[in-house]
Amino acid sequence: MTAGLVELLSPRFTLHMGEHALGLDAIARHARETTLPANIAGRVVTTPARDPFEALRYIEACIQADALPVPSALCSTPAVLDERFTAIAGDVLVLRTSGSTGAPRHAVFHRDALARSAALIAADLALQPDDVVGLVLPCDHGFGLVGQLLAAAMVGARVQWAPGAFAQQRIAALAAGGATVLAAVPFGLAQLLAALPGCASLPPLRQVGVAGGALPRGLAEAALRTFPRVELVHQYGCTEAGPRLTSISSRNPAFWTGSVGRALPGVSIAVLDPDDAGEGELTFASPSAMTRYLEGAVESAQAGTPSASGRWLRTGDRGSVTADGLVFVTGRTDDVVKLRGEKVSLASVARATEEAGAEDAIACCLPSESSDPDGILAVLYAGDVSLSPRDLARSLPRGVVVKRLRHVSQLPRTLSGKVDRVAAAQLLTRTADDHPAYRP
Repeated sequence: MTAGLVELLSPRFTLHMGEHALGLDAIARHARETTLPANIAGRVVTTPARDPFEALRYIEACIQADALPVPSALCSTPAVLDERFTAIAGDVLVLRTSGSTGAPRHAVFHRDALARSAALIAADLALQPDDVVGLVLPCDHGFGLVGQLLAAAMVGARVQWAPGAFAQQRIAALAAGGATVLAAVPFGLAQLLAALPGCASLPPLRQVGVAGGALPRGLAEAALRTFPRVELVHQYGCTEAGPRLTSISSRNPAFWTGSVGRALPGVSIAVLDPDDAGEGELTFASPSAMTRYLEGAVESAQAGTPSASGRWLRTGDRGSVTADGLVFVTGRTDDVVKLRGEKVSLASVARATEEAGAEDAIACCLPSESSDPDGILAVLYAGDVSLSPRDLARSLPRGVVVKRLRHVSQLPRTLSGKVDRVAAAQLLTRTADDHPAYRP
């Protein structure tokens, strides 16, 4: 029988779910009483994770049954995912990647790596036993499960679950629970800030954390206007990292230059095949990284020879690292496309759209048309503004033309808050041009 996660957590930890407060003893007891499918030893099992209590008790129950859980906010009862896979000693959890690129994968983690990751995040955020961590994130991804729930549990902090289909409901739960620390993906933070006027006032937060995507400067400024004394912390990473790699505080001037910070202790970050500007794919080595993918060997994500921190793994992100270790993320590796013989960054096209007045934007390269053998540039954007390709042309390199532009109320997103690139491309593909192409 594999040792569980509960025994690694601080005995002071409590989980507050509405009017109920649950300690480790209660969570362990419920795990022992949880009904699981028969004969699941050595099997991979999807388990409910609609709230932090469900996530913890089902994970613990599966570990004690020598099964490998895959937390899911979409299922109500546990079920065998695939009988072909068997658990490896010490592997206790599978985290599903966001799937924003259309190819979600399942990363397997060792018990000790999860503990190291949670402890590292807790130390970086300076979480204390008297903190009240407001949890608004789903617990089937690394950010909510490891980056908040387990990180708080490692130091014995209190976790206040703040559910709700509407931001006002989450704000009310945070206020009632006296949250001192809050974290969200950028999209979720923007929702909370927009809903705050007219809601119950939040207690004096000491820290607001953001991860899961680039943090727009305007959103950071809005958060600090709302909470003038708060520390805003941006952590960058990926599911395979378990899930954090870097961190930076708004009190660091580099925060306002767009940097995602420096590598966390024990983590190494390097640029693979950098170009003349020093940009390339960001790779990492970390003792908190996954052991493998369920879909196949970890070699598909490897890059380079092992280091003192572990195997080098690909992030899929494009960026650079300065001489003093500051990391900048500029887009995805598949974000650069070639049009008419010139390389074009889709991220730069999206940024140009936001500079023209959009609140949020994503650029795609759609399938080729007869007059454009390489494909066409298309942009999906949100915000209280109406744009034309001519508006974008001022910020784009000469010859780069957006030929399809569509306005929506909000961009499609995955459960983890990332822009769903596949859904965005489908919306653009199904829709006729909003404006005629602008020819410079």
